[in-house]
Amino acid sequence: MYNGLSTSFESYPADDKVDANAYKAAIDALEPGSAITIFTPDTTHYEIALYAIRRKIHVLITKPATKTLDDHLELLAESRKHNVFVFIEHHKRFDPAYSDARNKARKLGDFNYFYSYMSQPKSQLVTFKAWAGKDSDISYYLNSHHVDICESMVPEYTPVKVTASASKGAAIELGCVEETEDTITLMVEWRKKEEPSKVATGVYTASWTAPQQAGVHSNQYFHCKYIEILGRPIQTNSEKKKKKKERFRF
Repeated sequence: MYNGLSTSFESYPADDKVDANAYKAAIDALEPGSAITIFTPDTTHYEIALYAIRRKIHVLITKPATKTLDDHLELLAESRKHNVFVFIEHHKRFDPAYSDARNKARKLGDFNYFYSYMSQPKSQLVTFKAWAGKDSDISYYLNSHHVDICESMVPEYTPVKVTASASKGAAIELGCVEETEDTITLMVEWRKKEEPSKVATGVYTASWTAPQQAGVHSNQYFHCKYIEILGRPIQTNSEKKKKKKERFRF
């Protein structure tokens, strides 16, 4: 399968040890100019990335980059100071249906309304029980995709206000900690940077308590409405329910 390519690797820590700081030894073993990927629990992204950046290592971080704006801005400043690349892995930008919708939407007119939904089945909570509700939540995990997609579609708009609501119960019954939300919805007010009187609304919903036997691992779609120059509303829809089965309606 690998045509003679070696699949061996050196692990940090060793297979028979547990060490939460082993990433430091791994990074220290690299030459400046090397690159790493960070796919670890959300609360650890910042410290691992910062350690690498300060040693002139390029970094790819899975979303969300960090959990606070201050940490995010510090990584940005440090990456510029040490002249390294830091890229956030928002892979939905490269999904063909989403990419097509984003590219076409940029030409439609003024942003007016965005609604998105993304879910995964309850079985995921068994996999994520060690950190779900403790270190992060379903909004950081899934809503981050659609917030990023929305922002990339309307870079001339900026978010000015966020409110959130959540449902609870199912995750707790599955053994997650008391504070674990089932579904989180964000409502965001967006304003056009050059014309603040133009306001748009974004609603982003994410859930990890979808039915087990729904036949869909990740149900995901968005709906977006624009106001054309002449005032005629234009809408785009992108829906993806199963791997290798996509629908885009424009």
